[in-house]
Amino acid sequence: MSFKNMSIQWKGLFIVFFMTYGIISYWMFYPYKPFVIEGDIKILNPDKKVAPGGRLTYEMKVDKRMPLPAVIHKQLINHYIVTYSSITGNVPVGKRTMRVSILIPQYASSGKYKLRWEGVYHVNPIRDISVIGLSEEFTVTGKCIPVKEKR
Repeated sequence: MSFKNMSIQWKGLFIVFFMTYGIISYWMFYPYKPFVIEGDIKILNPDKKVAPGGRLTYEMKVDKRMPLPAVIHKQLINHYIVTYSSITGNVPVGKRTMRVSILIPQYASSGKYKLRWEGVYHVNPIRDISVIGLSEEFTVTGKCIPVKEKR
């Protein structure tokens, strides 16, 4: 190998290095906004009340900006947290109002709650973006049914 060929190889190596560095920096620091929740999540139940074992209906005004699926996590937050099973969902790009209904567990105790909605979007090979929304406060009223332990 001659010196000229070696310097061309080093130049190519530096170009590849800086392109890789640029792509990784872009992936890490670009402010992605795949999904935007406009305002709070609204509770649609009458008087914002629901009984254990009943259905809670809520409404979200959203703007989906990227055609990516999300892993959706929902939680009821009180003095303790009730976590629902995660699901994968994908809606078309654009603005819309979504109405969703979820079942309140029969073991939920009476009190004031908030619904926490989180969508996790895998925007590139090294980064996930979480979008979080909180609902208005609502009340779970009535007697809860205790969970029986299996022995």
